[in-house]
Amino acid sequence: MRPSLALRGLVTVCLVALGAATGQAGFAKIVDRIVATVNQDVLTQGDLNRLINEHIQLLRVYERRSPEEAKQIAESHASERLDDLIASTVLEQEAQRQEREKPELAINPRMLEEEIRQFRADQNLKDDAEFERSLAAQGYSKASFEREMRKSLRIKELLKRDVVPKIHVTDAEAVAHFAEHPGEYETKDAALDALRETRFAAEREKYIVALRAKAFIKIHVTF
Repeated sequence: MRPSLALRGLVTVCLVALGAATGQAGFAKIVDRIVATVNQDVLTQGDLNRLINEHIQLLRVYERRSPEEAKQIAESHASERLDDLIASTVLEQEAQRQEREKPELAINPRMLEEEIRQFRADQNLKDDAEFERSLAAQGYSKASFEREMRKSLRIKELLKRDVVPKIHVTDAEAVAHFAEHPGEYETKDAALDALRETRFAAEREKYIVALRAKAFIKIHVTF
């Protein structure tokens, strides 16, 4: 199944492409042009290019698009990737605000180490040299990769605290959903997971909309 681009964009912060991109250069030169301002944070063309690169890799891996076709499609959705970038920024800012109020919520080194270990295992990047080549292919140094992983983990923990508790699916709802979609799910539990994912996506979107409404956001580019 093709993963949700919006979810991966918000939670993994364009890291999925590393496993599939060894030896491949990014589609565009990363530059410092400002594309948006979100409260105190400045978002650059380089930040946006990384998300567009992820979209290109997803299209190539999961839809078997040619490099040229994937590039064209991804660039045509640049405004959506900017929305993803703004969303991840307001989420991280909210997580940082909560961490200032409650320092015990901060991501500690052990949590970050485990997140990176799991990521490398999921992407089959056990060899250190191969891992470093994959980072370099996407324009990451080890330090910048760890910063992105910390951001990803911070957002994931925020969503666990503020969104996941709102997700409720009853057994009766799962049974009904399973019956209403014959052949789509192998088991009732699979139908239950699908309902939870749908409701999580809806609640996450409402949460982001509320954060954006409180933020000062200025977009400096047109598409």
